[in-house]
Amino acid sequence: MSEKLTAEQPFYEAILRDLGAPVTKNNLLYLYGWRQAEGASARFNPFNTTYDLPGATIYNTHKVKNYVSAQDGVDATVKTLQHSRYATIVSALKASASPDQTAAALAGTPWGTGQLAGKVIAGYLAGASIRAKPIAGYDPATMKLRGEGMLQAGTGGSILWIGLAGMAAYYGFTYLRDGGYLRRLGQRFPRLRRLTG
Repeated sequence: MSEKLTAEQPFYEAILRDLGAPVTKNNLLYLYGWRQAEGASARFNPFNTTYDLPGATIYNTHKVKNYVSAQDGVDATVKTLQHSRYATIVSALKASASPDQTAAALAGTPWGTGQLAGKVIAGYLAGASIRAKPIAGYDPATMKLRGEGMLQAGTGGSILWIGLAGMAAYYGFTYLRDGGYLRRLGQRFPRLRRLTG
């Protein structure tokens, strides 16, 4: 998806990528709505996960964590969502379900947001602007996340690298053949003669 809905979009895109979910408007609207519903200020932790990582500190009495980096925040969110209790959320994201359907999946899990994300998303679908609170500590202008800015498998990245490798192999072989190097190798190593003509 090329349209950027907010400056913090790379953080949300990284979560989707690491979950194996597509970066679509449906999925981004869901994540923004969920973030707006959560609204807390834990560092690098927009959805208030309690997943523990090295260096994390406790933000509140519910043991929500502050993380030491944006990448830690992404990793903790993904690891939490990969728990079987949240499989319905991940399935909805992988299917790029409508944001209200994914919010309904969230409401059916133990995550503390309940129905509030669905209410925020209903507002988005009715034309309200995104008003998700900024992610505490995150500066998208100076912080890069794993995989950010790279072509991803499934969006052309694999095809590009395979194409480049194929071109390099073809032109490299042609250069070696035309320069006589392969013919000389074929003279020294008879099994290579079939490659050198």
